[in-house]
Amino acid sequence: MAMWWWLKLRNAQVSVEALTVVALMMLIIIFVLSTNTQRLEKITFIETTQAQEQECIKLQSAIALVQGTNDNSQIETNISFDANLNKNSIDFEDYYCEFPGQEINAELLKGNLRILKEEGVITVENI
Repeated sequence: MAMWWWLKLRNAQVSVEALTVVALMMLIIIFVLSTNTQRLEKITFIETTQAQEQECIKLQSAIALVQGTNDNSQIETNISFDANLNKNSIDFEDYYCEFPGQEINAELLKGNLRILKEEGVITVENI
């Protein structure tokens, strides 16, 4: 069975209404595809933000644990995103959180890191 609309198009017997319907269908398809792309971008952003929130909570907990212990204590952990510690704030690309206590300044790359307390001073560094 041949496509009837193609035969009529070859013979120039297609109405203006048919061409309008085809153009409208094309616009609808383009709109749906662009909407799907935007939704995928939003989902990716939300997933990344949630993962960074979990990393932030993990760092908060580790810092608080080291702050609450005696001198010469350390914790080794890892993070999946680059982070900056600026005073009492942990900043990721899409998320940030704060921690109480001593101010810490450090730039951390993703990977393994050490949180160390020596003589009352807390340092956070990559290892």
